[in-house]
Amino acid sequence: MFGLVPWKKSGSALASQNEHPLSHFRNEFDTLFDRFFGNWPDWAGMGLEAEETDKAVTVAMDAPGFEPGDFDIQVSGDTLRVTAERKGQKGSGRIERRFQRAVALPGAVDAERVEAEYKNGVLELTLPKTEQAKWKKIAVRGG
Repeated sequence: MFGLVPWKKSGSALASQNEHPLSHFRNEFDTLFDRFFGNWPDWAGMGLEAEETDKAVTVAMDAPGFEPGDFDIQVSGDTLRVTAERKGQKGSGRIERRFQRAVALPGAVDAERVEAEYKNGVLELTLPKTEQAKWKKIAVRGG
């Protein structure tokens, strides 16, 4: 805790006379924030890749050990939720494997036209954008 409030030996000069009094505190806080959040994995590190084109968003995620019927895929607005459960031996009621991911999409997609394919442990989804979510080119006039 004492490391959050840096101190200097008496008689030492400030690094800069024009430095804002709280800038050192801000730098320490930024360092603490980076140290905490810097170790979180990125999407690719979690086995998830997303790509956006003009017409659709493609999401591929690693999900080995499941069958196509194990997946429950839902879309609501600009959020994709994928869950899967693989039960153990019949009659045991024990869940052997569980998978869950929620992905924020860059815009609304047409949920009626979403396509999903599961092959070699990779679930690939193609989510067509709605007309409102598609990028539209704006012409610029000269003055």
